[in-house]
Amino acid sequence: MSTPAIDCEHVTHRYGDFTAIDDLSLTVGVGETMGLLGPNGAGKTTLVRLLTTLTPVQHGQVGIFGLDAGRRTMDIRQNLGYVPQQLSIESALTGRQNVDLFARLYDVPRRERRARVDDALEAMQLLDVADRLAKTYSGGMVRRLELAQALVNRP
Repeated sequence: MSTPAIDCEHVTHRYGDFTAIDDLSLTVGVGETMGLLGPNGAGKTTLVRLLTTLTPVQHGQVGIFGLDAGRRTMDIRQNLGYVPQQLSIESALTGRQNVDLFARLYDVPRRERRARVDDALEAMQLLDVADRLAKTYSGGMVRRLELAQALVNRP
């Protein structure tokens, strides 16, 4: 059997007295599609933040393609593309600067960074406006810029 894409075992996460995730065990195989459904406060966002290593694992085990989310955060981040629900662009930066910032956060090697930023912007059809401030972008352009940020590390 191959290594699962996602493997959670007995995951619990609390915010003070509030339990957002309570003893969750979940396995998602490579190539499978999974959806998270539930009411507000059900722990969906918390789980996504755990899977993307943006929130540390408190209790249990979280594995992404066989990598321990508690110990291999940068290795996991280099292999994921993540577009958060809330806007993640900095409007005072250009589109290029926004994508470059994510390239640095994903630890894209310096010698590859410029080409990767341009490739991501081109893939989202933003290369021609890359040097404009992000605050001048339309709503659709902002969402494409966020996709470019998620793709710059070639997940």
